[in-house]
Amino acid sequence: MGTRTIVAVDLDETLVHCDTAGRCARLAPRGSFQMHRETYRVYVRPGAEIFLRRLQGDGHVVGVWTAATRLYATRVLRLAFPWFQPAFLLARAECRLCDGRLVKDLRVFAVPMLLVDDNAHHREFNEAARSAGAVVLCSPYDPLRPDPGALARVLREIRSRTTLRGRDGRVRGAGTII
Repeated sequence: MGTRTIVAVDLDETLVHCDTAGRCARLAPRGSFQMHRETYRVYVRPGAEIFLRRLQGDGHVVGVWTAATRLYATRVLRLAFPWFQPAFLLARAECRLCDGRLVKDLRVFAVPMLLVDDNAHHREFNEAARSAGAVVLCSPYDPLRPDPGALARVLREIRSRTTLRGRDGRVRGAGTII
């Protein structure tokens, strides 16, 4: 099937928004959970399920990388996308502290990969570090001002950077194998 692209997708503000302050109280969350004496309400970004399914359908190795804790990420994923089995889950422990911020250092992987994230700081860090991977930026998700086409634009960007192969091994899309 050729080279499969590893795609790590950020969780908060890329796939979901979690609210503890009640800012989004007028909206219906996907669900909620208790952690550290807080109630987290989980709002799924419009198009997030289709986005994940299409990435997997295109043959990419899809995982999640968040600066949050692994426990938090597991609970959010279970509520937001119960069907989704990420190929990997990287969390705060796999992030690096740089200038007082947690960053996702793509050099963690021995092979090139794509990171889909709403935070431009990750792209700046990885470009400066000359990592073999790339960061595809997505607008931050705000349930009160959703942008339903945001993840469709990210999917087009990923498809433009990768060569897609069908189950038969034939090339379906143009671009460079990352």
